[in-house]
Amino acid sequence: MSVDVESKFPEGRRLVSVLFADILGFSTLADQLDPEIVSGLMRDLWSRLNKIVEEHGGFVDKQLGDSIMVIWGVPESLEDDAERAVSASLELLTGLNKFKENTEYSEAKTLQLRMGIHTGLALAGNVGIHGEYTVLGNTVRIAQRMEENAEQGSLIVSEATYQSIRGAFQVKRLTPVQLVGTKKLVNIFQILEELPQPTKLRYRSKGGLKTILVGREEEMARLEDLFQHTRQQNKTQLVLVTGDVGVGKSRLLFEFAGQLETENPLLTVMSSRALKQTSQVPFYLWKELWSNRFDLNEDDPVESARKKTIDGVLTLWGQALGEVTAVEAAHFLGDQIGVTWDKSRYLEPFNTDPKLRIERSFLLQAELFNRASQRGPVVLILDDLQWADSGSLAMINYLWKSADREIPLLILSCARTEFIKENLEIFQDVEQIELKPLPVSSEIVRDAYPALKEAPDSLLSALAERAEGNPYFLEEMVKNVLRSEGFSLEEKDELPVLPGSVEELLQSRLDSLSMEGRATAFFAAIAGRVFWKGAVLAAFRGSPGVTKALDVSSHNIVGKVQVALDELMEMELAFLRVGSAFSGEREYIFKHSLLQEQAYQRLPENLQAECHLVIAEWLAERVGLERSVCVANHFEAAGVYDQAQAYYTKAAEHARAKGYDKEADDLQYHARTLPENNFGQGEK
Repeated sequence: MSVDVESKFPEGRRLVSVLFADILGFSTLADQLDPEIVSGLMRDLWSRLNKIVEEHGGFVDKQLGDSIMVIWGVPESLEDDAERAVSASLELLTGLNKFKENTEYSEAKTLQLRMGIHTGLALAGNVGIHGEYTVLGNTVRIAQRMEENAEQGSLIVSEATYQSIRGAFQVKRLTPVQLVGTKKLVNIFQILEELPQPTKLRYRSKGGLKTILVGREEEMARLEDLFQHTRQQNKTQLVLVTGDVGVGKSRLLFEFAGQLETENPLLTVMSSRALKQTSQVPFYLWKELWSNRFDLNEDDPVESARKKTIDGVLTLWGQALGEVTAVEAAHFLGDQIGVTWDKSRYLEPFNTDPKLRIERSFLLQAELFNRASQRGPVVLILDDLQWADSGSLAMINYLWKSADREIPLLILSCARTEFIKENLEIFQDVEQIELKPLPVSSEIVRDAYPALKEAPDSLLSALAERAEGNPYFLEEMVKNVLRSEGFSLEEKDELPVLPGSVEELLQSRLDSLSMEGRATAFFAAIAGRVFWKGAVLAAFRGSPGVTKALDVSSHNIVGKVQVALDELMEMELAFLRVGSAFSGEREYIFKHSLLQEQAYQRLPENLQAECHLVIAEWLAERVGLERSVCVANHFEAAGVYDQAQAYYTKAAEHARAKGYDKEADDLQYHARTLPENNFGQGEK
């Protein structure tokens, strides 16, 4: 095979999504109509359906009469392969229905599609006497079994595919089935429709280690009880999951939300995450929640941001009449999260009293949640509250305790253990679920990681004892062990060397990256747990001292950075977000805050300052007043104190305009007490 052909059709193990589709009723049609007519009908139908597949980037592997096999992930792989496979399949159903509406033959109107998709690793290559390019393996067989279990007119996906498309489609969990040739029951899901708006923050990975939530059955049952209680009592319930770093708080809420989504098709889930890097941004938690829901970007043109906000509110508001309109609610909600309105007749009466304006905004958002709940349960997932700003916490408190009406709303939140003590005024009576470390047990490790099913008890026990019940530490150790050079599960007597602490482990994980991968991780960590490709590129280009110290060449830096970001994803150190705060920018998140902290600490302080300056300038070109404090923080870390002072002053003015005088006073005081420029870092 030539080099060109090899590059176009790569061989080896690939992560793919495989679709099997079968047209039901073809045989009956062949018995009822002349062969020439049937042949013409099928050519016309497949021409329509193949065009849909082509438009969604699918690779047609096989097409035999009334069935087809399509692959996403070869020969070209994209982050949204599974989503495109599911979107294409739903459009195939629509395409068949349009064909039946337009055909002159009544016999063809009985045709139905039955489809199944599975996502997993498969061996790609050229096989057979003609060297056809295809994929082989268990992934293909499971996809075919998914199709065989589908009812006519439906699309069934495996759990692996469901995990890849969560939040983008309305999904219904079906009764588990036993696949041919296996004794194990597997979960299957029916795709009902594509959601017009994303339901929550969503991130993409490049496959990775399969993990199963274990040891949390009691907590999952309690969350289910609280969900049912909220629906029965028709009032807001606030739940706070607490625990030490890495104990699995976010994972618990993630798994529970997935369970709810598949069992309650009318459920609305919205989510947000507080970040250390935005802990001083007023209402950031809610800005992130609504921006994600309405597809808002920081750099949207004003008219576009206004339209997105109004349209988004209207989709939740419903048709019922009331004392206020959806447009008024959109004006107040938008004003709170940074959408500006010229001479708004709704906002102008409150211009002289920011606190009253915020109270009005809280009230109208409560009404919005109330109206959304009339069509089905509404669940909010608010992660990492220990980093939430005071305004965001105040709105949680309002929805929970102060709203003048009962709203069937379940707020699921999580925070580190010390959070409640620091916020007793708000959370003293909260429904708390405290997560304890997992039992130190070899069986826990075996159940959590199917890849270790055949591992010796000695290894599993060693992993369990070293992790001391911390799921994050355990997961990172398992990855490290499985990726260790020369390690084999068959070597029963030789145990790999395990790290003494999670910090040591994360250092090892970073050291396993390529030179460019490590540099990218270090630069990304300067931006924060959430970072952008553009910011990393700016750091590479604008920090020659750092790139020289890290021995990274600037040749083809754009390509190198993307390869490095892909490496971080493949190693499950970072994930790509679906959407971004900035239009046209690829946004990523470190898997855990501990990892970001370790990467940050790897750069010497003088090199950190150089990077902070570049990140400050990159952000300053893109953010509005809401994130002024983030720019100020970077300028301060760079030693450019005059610029830091200017941006802290802007942030203080913004906080005061939102009615948060104490926060504004604190920011202004901090700005006044900054030293003069550290010119060694500030000059550029």
